[in-house]
Amino acid sequence: MIWIVLILLVVLIVFFVAWRLLQLSINPKRFTTLESMEHEKAKGNLEGYDALYKEEYIIKSYDNYELHVTYVPNDSDRFVIITHGHTSTKWSSIKYLMMYRKLGYSAVIYDTRNHGDNKRGYITLGLNESKDLLEVIKDTRSKYGEDIYLGLHGESMGAAISNMVLKYKPEVEFVVSDCGYADFVTLAKTIAKSKYHMAEPIADLGNLLCKMTYKFDLNEAKPIDVIRNNYVPICFIHGDSDSLIDKKNAEMMYKENPGYKELHMFEGAQHAQSYSSDQVKYTKIIDEFLNKVEGISQQT
Repeated sequence: MIWIVLILLVVLIVFFVAWRLLQLSINPKRFTTLESMEHEKAKGNLEGYDALYKEEYIIKSYDNYELHVTYVPNDSDRFVIITHGHTSTKWSSIKYLMMYRKLGYSAVIYDTRNHGDNKRGYITLGLNESKDLLEVIKDTRSKYGEDIYLGLHGESMGAAISNMVLKYKPEVEFVVSDCGYADFVTLAKTIAKSKYHMAEPIADLGNLLCKMTYKFDLNEAKPIDVIRNNYVPICFIHGDSDSLIDKKNAEMMYKENPGYKELHMFEGAQHAQSYSSDQVKYTKIIDEFLNKVEGISQQT
């Protein structure tokens, strides 16, 4: 009898841990707008931002979900849409906005689904979020001109979203993919093992619970599958000391991408810290990449 009780207890613990890991992934504690603003301000990433003219508006996505958006013009027909990472807000995109501004770009930043000022719900790690980004792309062209020169920049989950939207063949000229994952379930298995000391199949159980409860499959959150059929130029950036999303993710996607691509590693940089580790180098990489992409675009 005691063995049956112990087995049931173990099963319950395993299911609890799988459920907990799932919730940390799709329904995590998130930064509020104020928390994110103060966090970025403390790091010096908002210097000069308050003085800029900006427009705030809401975009209704494909399912009428409302996305809070900020547009910062720069008297330019070159635009970039910047997508932030997991648990963060559009305020964490401002450091990149200021960089692109120096390079002559107008910028659109926004809170992704279940983040920032948006309505609470759950995250699909790029599945619904890539459809949201597609709507932001369409809206940006509708508002500011169908002939604008438009690219994407994403950090972490934002990079995954920016890569996954390519499935829908949007009208974009380039993507900058900073520290994104190639395959979310594989990432979840790695985190379960390294951070929580759980066997990798716990992630598969979490996905089963996800399919049963939330009706979507985390195995489809797999940017590398989209990358294999992509010809939009991509600049992959990753910190070579990233302990959350290993640099191998960028290396794998770089290898699989058939179109024009670049891969840049930042020595000693942790997750989403490449820009802060060397802003001069990061800006130079983006500037040179954009110039090459524009040259490629003019030749075609």
